[in-house]
Amino acid sequence: MIKNVKLAKRNPDTGKLYIPMMRDLREDHDLTQEVVAKYLGISQHTYSEYERGKVELPIKHLMKLAKLYHVSTDYILGLSKKKIMSRIPDGEMLNDFSLFGLSVFTKYRALYRKYAEAA
Repeated sequence: MIKNVKLAKRNPDTGKLYIPMMRDLREDHDLTQEVVAKYLGISQHTYSEYERGKVELPIKHLMKLAKLYHVSTDYILGLSKKKIMSRIPDGEMLNDFSLFGLSVFTKYRALYRKYAEAA
């Protein structure tokens, strides 16, 4: 029975393709679960539960993750292989990252500009 659960998480029909994608995106951006959880306004434990598929990812958090990583929600959900970068005004990004301090904001602002130029 446990094998069926693991297979279900990989099955595109279950809508659980976002589970490995969340971890991959977080690691690709060199972020910890704690930092992403703080961005979402939740505990690190709750975020860990999302990544392990123990708790369903709410739509509001899916949207915030897409904004954080500058990808489409379809990309996170595994419905599209295209990474579509979001066009987010710098001021809006400043509001989101002000929680983390200037050094983190500076790092991600540089990444944002790099992605914005490439798009």
